[in-house]
Amino acid sequence: MSQNPILANKHSFHVTIDGVTDEDEYFYAVEGLSIHYSLETFFPGGNLSSVYMPRKIESKPLILKRPVIDQKSGLIKWCTDSLEKGIFQPVDVNIFIMNLEGDINNQWLAEKAIPIGFEISPMDMNDKSDVNLMEIITLVYQSLQRVK
Repeated sequence: MSQNPILANKHSFHVTIDGVTDEDEYFYAVEGLSIHYSLETFFPGGNLSSVYMPRKIESKPLILKRPVIDQKSGLIKWCTDSLEKGIFQPVDVNIFIMNLEGDINNQWLAEKAIPIGFEISPMDMNDKSDVNLMEIITLVYQSLQRVK
């Protein structure tokens, strides 16, 4: 480990979806960067002590949130093709996490992602917050790896 690690900034990130998102598209939130093994418990030789063995890799869905805009972007077309027409085109999703200086601190790659859900945040006249109406896009992916 280096003597002076550079910290990532949780408020500064950028997401690109290969061949889908435009240069100027951005997201307000990213959730679900998670991959882990599910475990199976064995009791060898009738012994009362257990042994845990990795069974399979599991991941959480990747959830992207962004404000609703007045244009139909490549992202919306990709989601529509998948969710309404059943045309699934797996693509890679890059999540870049910046440091306080604005440089790329970490990069994650979710390979062969497809959309499985599209949602609009609740519309409530009594809600006094200034948060824009949000699109919530749920993706699943084949594998997740930290590139940088």
